[in-house]
Amino acid sequence: MLTIASMIVSLFCGAATPSPVKCSEANHSDADQDSIDSLREAAHRDWAEGRFAAAATKYRQIIELDKTGGGGAELPTEDLRHMAVLSTEVGLVAAARVYYQLELDILEQTGRGTEAGSVYIALGDISQSNGDYPKAESEYKKAIAALERTGPGGFSLAIALDNLGWLYVTCGRLSEGSRLLDEARSMAEQASAGKDPRLIRHLDTQAAYRSILGQHSEAQRLWRRALTLREGYYGPQGYQYDNVLVHFGQASVHSGDYQTAKDMFERYLAIESRIARPLSAPRAVVTGELANLFTQQHQYAEAEPVFQQALELIRVGPEKSPLSLSLILSYYGDYFMARGDWTNAEQRFRQALALQEEILGDTRVAASSMEALSKALRKQHRKKEADQLAAKAGSIRAAQPGLLFSRNTVDVQSLRQH
Repeated sequence: MLTIASMIVSLFCGAATPSPVKCSEANHSDADQDSIDSLREAAHRDWAEGRFAAAATKYRQIIELDKTGGGGAELPTEDLRHMAVLSTEVGLVAAARVYYQLELDILEQTGRGTEAGSVYIALGDISQSNGDYPKAESEYKKAIAALERTGPGGFSLAIALDNLGWLYVTCGRLSEGSRLLDEARSMAEQASAGKDPRLIRHLDTQAAYRSILGQHSEAQRLWRRALTLREGYYGPQGYQYDNVLVHFGQASVHSGDYQTAKDMFERYLAIESRIARPLSAPRAVVTGELANLFTQQHQYAEAEPVFQQALELIRVGPEKSPLSLSLILSYYGDYFMARGDWTNAEQRFRQALALQEEILGDTRVAASSMEALSKALRKQHRKKEADQLAAKAGSIRAAQPGLLFSRNTVDVQSLRQH
């Protein structure tokens, strides 16, 4: 049974990288400016090497020095942006929103629409990762509006269209989502994106989209191109955009290419293990993916402890990740079904379904969990309840028809927000 997978979260949590060190926009003494420049250089090194907490500490100092050199409106926006991204990296999402909003206020006051659009994209990513889809939709729309006001469509606008399109696909608004995703692809092809690392993210989203359309060869081509670009920019051990490994691995599980899936998941976990940041929901999800991979291969003794590890990782992590938890619970339910333990399977499916309904409502994601739960109930001879769930799932699917689900192919929930 395929339930909502980590791309709902992980596609929107790709690690960002700092931009080149710049001089402060505020007015400082020469001594203060030297101190700020030294701190920026040190923070940049920490960030590039995956020491996010250390980099964040230095950027807090930089921002305090920025404040002493001028009014709040003069704070260098790149410092605020870096502090926001670093806060996200260490799981301090509320703090990240504060820094993004400070930056946004300055950008809007000074008419810098393109940069404001990028901030709205980042805010939408946070909201989507947290399961606040109405807020994410609003923020992506604000990003699109800000970027469209700046002139012809560029690569930032393509990313905003990608994200809103995928949000709609996830929520079952298939026609709207597919239109935006196709528009994003056309726009990215026209933009001069060849030297823009964000092309990796665009290719990742488009590969996931092509996969749910049943265009598996094209999806694999896009993922492999994204991985080649990622390695070219950051090297094989770079943490940047390593979530592409996860998504390609998830698709490989569905297609039965278990060796590729295992390689992708293990590469991701090896990279993340070398990074100094708190345990993250994506790491928990990938651990769950490995456990599911063991289940698919009937290696049940190996699967059980890995499921327990995944649940513990998500329990102790700093992020609010209900959809990631629902994925792991769904996979765990599959494990118990394979072992003939219908009671434990029912419990996990119910927990997953409750989380999905709370966040997404009646979508195909919840319908998949309803069908899985129905099967567990039938095994316990609880036919009436099973029939009710199956009928509700059928109604949801009938209410959300579309090309994306017209083939016997992987559903969107098996591919998705890092």
